[in-house]
Amino acid sequence: MATQVPYEGKCFIALQEACVLVPYVDGKFKEGPRKGQLKYSNGYGNSDPALGPDSPPTTPEEAWAELGRDIEERQRDIIRWLDVEPTETELSALVSGYYQLGSKMKYVTNLINTKNPKDGKPSKNEACGVWSIYNRDGHGEFSAGLLNRRRMEIRLFQKGDYQLLVPDTFKPAQLKFWRTDPNTTKPEFVDFPPEMSETGGVV
Repeated sequence: MATQVPYEGKCFIALQEACVLVPYVDGKFKEGPRKGQLKYSNGYGNSDPALGPDSPPTTPEEAWAELGRDIEERQRDIIRWLDVEPTETELSALVSGYYQLGSKMKYVTNLINTKNPKDGKPSKNEACGVWSIYNRDGHGEFSAGLLNRRRMEIRLFQKGDYQLLVPDTFKPAQLKFWRTDPNTTKPEFVDFPPEMSETGGVV
């Protein structure tokens, strides 16, 4: 059975993305027939093209289920791109990067596939070097938040360290959570309850 992103990896990605229940403007489409038009997202960074300003809110349960579907789709791409099967923590880190960076992660996996001429092993350090420079937002501006995200993803990839999750439980302490537009309001911080793995509910 192919490696899959485990529950811990899903929690890691959830904390990187945060959860927004209402549709909000999340930049513009960069390609395709809607290039240049406003892009709306909800949940954990779900950018369904059908979303618009009048779309109904999602629920915590629906957002959690959608995150799972998005992860499954992205992990299939990552595994297809790689010549060698990754570990669970490597896959979780790569999917987290892909979730936010999109097709740019193909450059990272291409470098992983490139063998180091000295020992014939995958060039993982070189790949992490390229990965680390993707720290600019959609406007091309440096983002301390994205720099921190890259550092945590690379640490997870290299050392298997789920820094965002509480030791021994591997569950996140709190989740950044919006019930209203994140562009105009501040988030709540809600506990990540134990039942999240079963129902996705936020209390």
